[in-house]
Amino acid sequence: MLLLPLTLLALQAGLCRGACVEVDSDTEAVANEGFKLGCISCKMRAEVPAKAVVTWGFRGADDQEFSPLYEYEEKRGSVLDPRFEERLDWNGSKNTEDLQDGSIYILNVTFNDTGTYECTFRRTLIYTNYNFENSTTKQIRLRVVPKRKNRDVQPAAELQPEVTRKTWFLSYPGPDPGPDPGPDPGPDPDPDPGSDPDPGSDLIQIQILILILIQIQIQILVQILVQIQILIQIQICFSPSLCPCRAEYLAVASESKENCGAVQEAE
Repeated sequence: MLLLPLTLLALQAGLCRGACVEVDSDTEAVANEGFKLGCISCKMRAEVPAKAVVTWGFRGADDQEFSPLYEYEEKRGSVLDPRFEERLDWNGSKNTEDLQDGSIYILNVTFNDTGTYECTFRRTLIYTNYNFENSTTKQIRLRVVPKRKNRDVQPAAELQPEVTRKTWFLSYPGPDPGPDPGPDPGPDPDPDPGSDPDPGSDLIQIQILILILIQIQIQILVQILVQIQILIQIQICFSPSLCPCRAEYLAVASESKENCGAVQEAE
């Protein structure tokens, strides 16, 4: 009985503090569009206050080492790489020094942005008598691809008949519609509207099933009433006040025993 209240209390406490989930960043960006470099590092002790500094580094496809890219400290960020000047913005935790989300956003991605990005959290846990410092580093390999063309995406109008037909078969399992007649060379993507299952037959099957269920319930109710009647008759037969025949039988039997006793005494 105590398990349910304790579970609800734990869930309520978790919701009040909020939850932190580490999710990997995407690794493919589209040229001339914006892209978010995700970097999340959750605290192991959520109840302990802390401060964190987030630094980013970048190593291009032709670079040998990482170069400083971005730094966020004391609620302020600064771009350290001239190649990303006015193209980087902070996209992580807001209005706090206890950073757990150190994501940044790249504006107007170029092919030169392809490479490896390194995100480092330098966190200080503040205890009552001492501070504890730790560091976490994550790397993201980014690939920049050309802008997608509209002709590569199939229009939604062409996909609608196929989606509708699949939904019909899943929602209304009826008789086998027969073999697929194959694609129509004409402009209409629907092979044959007559091949769809008849909804009238499914409706008749549902009605028959409902009638069978009603009949079964009526039979069960009749059996219950019969059993109740039998129990009432048994109770009446075992109750002297309700069964006078049984009372008279008991009186006659008692009188016979008394007469037998008087005859024996006379002898």
